[in-house]
Amino acid sequence: MTTHLEALDLWEPIEEDYAVHPLLENPTVAQLKNHKERKTRKAKAKACLFSSVSKIIFTRIMNLNSAKDIWNYLKSEYQGSEQTKGMKALNLAREFEMQSMKETETIKSYANKLLSIANKVRLLGKDFSDERIVQKILVTVPEKYESKILALEESKDLSNITLGELVNALQAQEQRRMMRHEEAVQESSNNQQNDTFPPFPHCKKTNHSKKNTIQSAEQKTPFEGWFGYKPYLQNLKIFGCLCFSFVPQVKRDKLDKKAEPGVFIGYNNTSKAYRIFQPQNGKILVSRDVKFMEEKQWSWEELIKKQLQKIPQFVDDDIDNFPVRGTRLLSEIYEKSNVVVLEPSDFKEAEMDDKWIEAMKEELKMIEKNDTWELVDRPQHKQPIGVKWVYRTKLNTDGSINKYKARLVVKGYAQVFGVDFSETFAPVARLDTIGMLLALTAQKGWKVYHLDVKYAFLNGYLQEEIFVEQPEGFQVKGQEEKVYKLKKALYGLKQAPRAWYSRIDDYLQNLGFIKSPSEATLYVKMMDTNLIIVSVYVDDLLVIGNEEKLIMEFKAEML
Repeated sequence: MTTHLEALDLWEPIEEDYAVHPLLENPTVAQLKNHKERKTRKAKAKACLFSSVSKIIFTRIMNLNSAKDIWNYLKSEYQGSEQTKGMKALNLAREFEMQSMKETETIKSYANKLLSIANKVRLLGKDFSDERIVQKILVTVPEKYESKILALEESKDLSNITLGELVNALQAQEQRRMMRHEEAVQESSNNQQNDTFPPFPHCKKTNHSKKNTIQSAEQKTPFEGWFGYKPYLQNLKIFGCLCFSFVPQVKRDKLDKKAEPGVFIGYNNTSKAYRIFQPQNGKILVSRDVKFMEEKQWSWEELIKKQLQKIPQFVDDDIDNFPVRGTRLLSEIYEKSNVVVLEPSDFKEAEMDDKWIEAMKEELKMIEKNDTWELVDRPQHKQPIGVKWVYRTKLNTDGSINKYKARLVVKGYAQVFGVDFSETFAPVARLDTIGMLLALTAQKGWKVYHLDVKYAFLNGYLQEEIFVEQPEGFQVKGQEEKVYKLKKALYGLKQAPRAWYSRIDDYLQNLGFIKSPSEATLYVKMMDTNLIIVSVYVDDLLVIGNEEKLIMEFKAEML
């Protein structure tokens, strides 16, 4: 503990117990620093002592004022007086003298045990030399070490031998003895495997060991004589007895029978289950959940016997397995299943496949149709934004391929806030709004229509001046240095969702829809007693109403 306190530079406040005098008037910086340091070190010393004791001791020293008083109390509590230390040393010396090495104990563990007692004595301030430990080992080791000790007496002076030299010498002999013992055991095992025994009375062979020879005994089956225990016969049932097989819940209704009677006719060859014959329908069932009534038999009446001649026999029906609802040909499954869908990662891969080239041409055709951009000279005051192709394979619900989709996307991550755009907004309907509309539809018996706006983001007008590079593989010949100036938004632009929302908002309000004040994506249109409601979720529209004709007109206007 003293070493620990010295390492923390806290031993001086405990040893000297100096007093911290109050500061004089107008102290210097050095005086202030010295005063604070001395005061802090005394507090740290007390805290260190408090944290190193148990809760019981802490309650005894918590009222002591100085670290010196705490140290003196702990010293008297744990170390005791000189008389107490003398008694502890005497008890340890007595324990040391009573030690003796056991036959199964190693020399290393025995030496460590003696050294541990010696160190406890030394901590009490008493002298305890290694020579005494050496003498104790020489006197108390078992007889198997006598030859080694005699060899040491002839080669060295045992009065000058160190504890480490003695332990190493005895440990070397101990390890050699263990190696010889292992070799002897291995040799004995090999000899035992090669031993011959008297001829066995049944097979006349002489290579049976005694433990594997069945001793003839009365009232024992061969199984019990060979394995030493009786066989488990609880699963063996009387052939032809009455039994009831459980009907799984998936194969019955609420008021149907939970079990069907039958006749036990044997065991299944492929599973741990019973084979049950049902005379009432001529089926053979395989089930594990069966209740047997071995003292009863099926009542074979003439009427049932006549019916059995007309009922065809079926193969085993495993009722423990859930029924298969339908089957399909493997060829049909393979046609509709796509284990791996390969999509190009860049334009170089896509240009080698005609179907992706057609998809890119269709995308550019739609962009030109919407009048999304115009080819202009490269501006000096604006940095054009790059574009890239994104390729996706659209699948049907059954997993078959619907179409190949190529989309031209702007590298929106290169846009700078405040320079290329100022704000973004994506119209997303809240889930509770959609739930309310579906509940209203169910209550009124209306139909729900879902509209997906094709190339929605290509319909939004831009308020900022945006320039993009020509798409890879489709540059205009002779005008490769020119760029496109966007009139409408493209996918990937930061302001594309906002531009689309502004466009759809203006369009719906021009058609007479009123926007909800509490839901920015909900629009309502009233015409006399007719009602139509539209909810916007990015580029998807959810349309409901009480007049199907109005909804059809709205769909036509959206085209």
